[in-house]
Amino acid sequence: MSGEGVSFLGEPLPFSEYIELPNWRHRHVGIEAYREFWRRSVENHEDFWASVAREIEWF
Repeated sequence: MSGEGVSFLGEPLPFSEYIELPNWRHRHVGIEAYREFWRRSVENHEDFWASVAREIEWF
């Protein structure tokens, strides 16, 4: 897919190619799961973000 004129926040990006990751459009969370994530992040943000950090693949 050509990305001629690609910009971010109104600024042109230094490349002209748009890269779409495989299956990216299918990676979504339903509204109920989103609300649960949000609730956990607000009620106990330290535990929530600690669990998110554990999911990151550090290299």
